[in-house]
Amino acid sequence: MTHKELDDLWDISVNISIAAGDSLARYRFAESVAAAEREACAKVCDGYKEYGDPITNWAVDCAAAIRAREIK
Repeated sequence: MTHKELDDLWDISVNISIAAGDSLARYRFAESVAAAEREACAKVCDGYKEYGDPITNWAVDCAAAIRAREIK
């Protein structure tokens, strides 16, 4: 993730917090960074689908598991 991408996610998080009238920007930022990183990791798994079975099944399952993770 680039500094610009991080800055953009921070700006969005702050703007949402301002609009909502809360002080949760740091949590929104953490959630958005984690979501972006999960998606980047899942895309790596997606790249293995082209190799065929049984790797295709593993890659699909791996990508789905990564995308299903959330901050709790």
